[in-house]
Amino acid sequence: MLKDIEDFRYENRYPTRTQAVNELFRMGIEALKKQQVKAEKNGKSTIK
Repeated sequence: MLKDIEDFRYENRYPTRTQAVNELFRMGIEALKKQQVKAEKNGKSTIK
C-alpha cells in the first residue's frame, strides 16, 4: 500500500506523503458519498 501511496504522490506532485494521503482520503470519502446517493436513488440500503 505504501508503494501505491508513493506512486500517487509522485504522479500528482504532492510535496509530502501526508498531503497525498489526505487527498486520497478526500477522494475516497467523495466516492463513498456518490455511491451512497446512487444506492439511495435505487432504493437500496447502504447500512451494513
